[in-house]
Amino acid sequence: MKTWTKAALGALTGIVASQIIRARKVNISYAAQLVEDSLTLASSILPGQNSNYDRLYSAAYNRNELPLELTLTKRSMGFDYLDGFTDTFTVQNMQKDSRSPSSQRSEKVVFYLSGGGYWLQPTLLHFNMARKLAELTNRQVVMPIFPKGPTHNVVDAHKMILKRYLYLIEEKGIAPKNIAILGDSTGGALAVSFMQQLRDHGLPLPESAVLIAPILDGTLQNFLVEYDHVEYEPFLQPKLIALETETFAKPFPAISPLVSPWYGSFNDLPPILVVSGTRDLTLTYTLALKEKVEAEGLPIYFDIHQHMVHIFPIYPIPEADDALEIMAEFVAKVREPTPRKETQSFFEGSNPILV
Repeated sequence: MKTWTKAALGALTGIVASQIIRARKVNISYAAQLVEDSLTLASSILPGQNSNYDRLYSAAYNRNELPLELTLTKRSMGFDYLDGFTDTFTVQNMQKDSRSPSSQRSEKVVFYLSGGGYWLQPTLLHFNMARKLAELTNRQVVMPIFPKGPTHNVVDAHKMILKRYLYLIEEKGIAPKNIAILGDSTGGALAVSFMQQLRDHGLPLPESAVLIAPILDGTLQNFLVEYDHVEYEPFLQPKLIALETETFAKPFPAISPLVSPWYGSFNDLPPILVVSGTRDLTLTYTLALKEKVEAEGLPIYFDIHQHMVHIFPIYPIPEADDALEIMAEFVAKVREPTPRKETQSFFEGSNPILV
């Protein structure tokens, strides 16, 4: 074996050993540690990181002029268009009996608003999580691929989301009580603002909502420096989030509840489950949200995972599977899911999560 090959193998072995040691130290899976390290690396080299916003803006503008394609990979995962709508994808529980009539297999729905910031469309990781949830919840997952910035604005997104939501109710005959809305990151913010709009206009609300690390205030101006409970943020760029929010919100200000629902009312919304990790800057808003909505009397529950990064349930890691089980339980029962010791300890203030 050549000297350089031995050196490369030695370096690789050292890196893997270091990752395993760090993962064991904080009691997370090796896969989760690998994801975090990959995000840390990506944060320094991907377009749009380190203030290289012009490049990302141009790429997003050109990409979002065209509809997202339903590729062979997505089809192999079980996705198809919803009744011919090329801007809305859907996936059923592939483990169910395929001979069952379609009407019997789609009586209940998870209405999924994906994140990716306000400029980027969902990745295969988002689609894979949706597929898993379809199986765990035994529901049809509907993904409206709503318009994103900088090509479009938040009004375009809300109009499209509303059309598909009302289509499910009025044309497909799905009762609102059989719809759970799901959103991750910026999609979590849109999920809340969408429910606020439904409430304000007297339209039927879904039965429940699941929010994965929602960016409820795209400006991040109120809690940006309060990291008391946040261990480490490997990927999110606050300045980029604020810029995406500002461009997506136009002609409204970035603090408009249409895009930053933190500034709207949480009164009379359906029960909500919030899933977050301690290595995610949105955890600061999650903690503040607990105080805000409990004061307004909204049934809200939390699932906090130690040492997990932003929207960790989308990644192929054991901790994501645990979170998806909790989410499925909540969607099925619409009550506080089985409490986990991590979440209980976190809110009791003992903070064993923070090492």
